[in-house]
Amino acid sequence: MVIFREIRVITKEVNIVMLINKTIYLLMVVIAFLGLVYAGDYDSDLKDEEKDKGMDYTTTMVWLGMDPGGRPAGMGKAFTSISDDANATYWNPAGLGFLQMREVNFMHEPRSFEGGNDDLGGMFYDFASFVFPAGKLGNLGIGFLYHDHGKSEARDDQGNLIGIIHSYAFSPSISIGRMITKTISVGTTFRYAYEHLTDDAKMNTYAFDFGFLMRPEFAKGRFGYAFVLKNIGE
Repeated sequence: MVIFREIRVITKEVNIVMLINKTIYLLMVVIAFLGLVYAGDYDSDLKDEEKDKGMDYTTTMVWLGMDPGGRPAGMGKAFTSISDDANATYWNPAGLGFLQMREVNFMHEPRSFEGGNDDLGGMFYDFASFVFPAGKLGNLGIGFLYHDHGKSEARDDQGNLIGIIHSYAFSPSISIGRMITKTISVGTTFRYAYEHLTDDAKMNTYAFDFGFLMRPEFAKGRFGYAFVLKNIGE
């Protein structure tokens, strides 16, 4: 009787773990699906008079694709199938599932140009991320991107200088990654993005990432298989 009771308890615990796993996977799929459904949905604060001038702002948010991280940059951006540090919050959230400890990452990249007006320039790009274990949920990651577009001259139709414009953008994000087997992990990221070009040209949006990463045992860490859907909804 004691043996049967122990078996029942173990079976019950296994069923609970399986239920938690299925719930997490379903949540990730739902998040990715919602990103696809609402793709392209964003809120723009451009004024009507700016739109009437035929100004095209469809190329904004390009800074989201500047690929942060010193290590990924040094590897020629071939980091999607590796993603074994805190940079995974940007490159492939599935990589978070394989991490074993807390990690912090920070990058600062000046992008200023030399010469010209001393009041202009000042461009730079910052990225920070923090990853920590979250028990049965997997590993969580928090990221923050900031791009200072620098300062530029504002001129009227006659070319007269009327002021200096300071443009910038930022994007906080939250990621989760979890192993579903010893060799496979999945993950997702939700990010909010805001860009301030001028006082009359401000916009914000949100986006999702969904990642998959497999590290076959026979590869012994030499390579992996991965794919990522990035900025769904941007």
